[in-house]
Amino acid sequence: MTLQATVIQGVSTGKVCKITAELCGVTFSRSLVSQLLTELEVDIQAWLKCPLEGQYPYLIVDAECEEVCENHKVVRKSAIIIEGIRKTGRREISGVYVANSETETNWSEAFVDLKRRSLEGVKLVVSDAPPGRGLQDAIRRHFQGRL
Repeated sequence: MTLQATVIQGVSTGKVCKITAELCGVTFSRSLVSQLLTELEVDIQAWLKCPLEGQYPYLIVDAECEEVCENHKVVRKSAIIIEGIRKTGRREISGVYVANSETETNWSEAFVDLKRRSLEGVKLVVSDAPPGRGLQDAIRRHFQGRL
């Protein structure tokens, strides 16, 4: 898992192989690292598409700027994170989305995806986002009266 995390953070598979050899005395081939990442990607995609069962009366939404590897370059992207809270009080990460910025369109795409995955019962959406970043308009559009 740590190997996968380092590559996700933009470290090349070749550097990962060198780091593990130096730190752990264990050698991993580039192909093994790539295979592990492929397996991780399959698991992540399955999780991102799984249906949301039951009601989530509360959503906590946030975005943070992160550096990600894209086309062999490290670039800054917004990670949109949506946490649902069930009637029981249990908190769950309901969705994670990577976008170029925090626009109404990007927030709307995240909300549409959650609805497609059967999100229902939202009564309140909470965020610390400042006005004017598009989030409030997206909430008004997709969860009328829930801001």
